[in-house]
Amino acid sequence: MSPAGKDVSAAVVPHPAVTAPATNSKHVHLPVKGAQSHSHPIPSHPPTTSAAAEPVSTVKQFSRWDRSDLFSLAHEVRLQVERSGTLDILKDKVLCNLFYEPSTRRTASFDITMKHCGGDVIQVNVNSSLFLKGETLADMIRTVACYADAIVVRHPDVGSPQFAAKSSPVSAVDAGDGIGEHPTRALLDVYAIRSELGTANGRTIMILGDLKNGRTVHRLVMLLCHYSMRLNFAHRRPWLCQLAPSR
Repeated sequence: MSPAGKDVSAAVVPHPAVTAPATNSKHVHLPVKGAQSHSHPIPSHPPTTSAAAEPVSTVKQFSRWDRSDLFSLAHEVRLQVERSGTLDILKDKVLCNLFYEPSTRRTASFDITMKHCGGDVIQVNVNSSLFLKGETLADMIRTVACYADAIVVRHPDVGSPQFAAKSSPVSAVDAGDGIGEHPTRALLDVYAIRSELGTANGRTIMILGDLKNGRTVHRLVMLLCHYSMRLNFAHRRPWLCQLAPSR
């Protein structure tokens, strides 16, 4: 997909030269699959600074160095979970899943990840809440924030999780909003590519589906543009079925 938004059948994404800041000269990169894991210490407790309440609302908020640190930490946590089962890095912490639209995989993934790290999860069913009586998203967020240390929000309206983050005294994570953002899914997809293939550089990636409205496609491509690779796009053009004469 070109910067102007025009769909193309294939695109070669150049890898821009980026010089690391002096403070990050010892930056840790994600180990290649099969290689020996390098040390990337897992904090024994969650951060206590104001950064702990920073929302996760867009892939744009993560710099190249943020992403690399995040992938390295995720890899180390994954290895420790595989070795030890449940960790205690999020012990006594509570995550609230607040989904205004159904999602089997996202709900389960946030749930099991939190439990693997030693935390607890609250599942809020909006269809049995005061939402049916007109409770606003902002009011819902302020209410569940009294019981949780972080809130995962999935909503059909674009921008709703970002609005929720402004109303929340705890960290709010965007798990999808209409055709807008889906940062956690995009980050997970890139992590999976790097974990399985060792690197995203030099690869050819085929992306299928709704190229116009797919939030996962848009955000994934935005992240993949930071790597030197070839992107192929394919769309099944469902509108052709609508234009075909009935028989």
